[in-house]
Amino acid sequence: MLSGNVAVSNTTTNVTGTSTRFIEDLRIGDTIAVGTARTEKVVSTIVNNTFLTVESAFSTSNTGQDIFKVLNNEVQYTTPDAVS
Repeated sequence: MLSGNVAVSNTTTNVTGTSTRFIEDLRIGDTIAVGTARTEKVVSTIVNNTFLTVESAFSTSNTGQDIFKVLNNEVQYTTPDAVS
């Protein structure tokens, strides 16, 4: 799980973070998984540590969602001290 939480929308490709570190944690082309459904999207742009865009809009709008980085087709969980 990455730091912070995010808000996503079904009308835009924007992902807005709270206490997130997008610049440090992600790269363009990475796949993220959001929320309890672990909806996967590919990162298109990273504007700053609290705003990025994905290739397509989510199917629902939600706030306060957990965000995960997908590696090798698996959702990766990391503790706050960076231990997988």
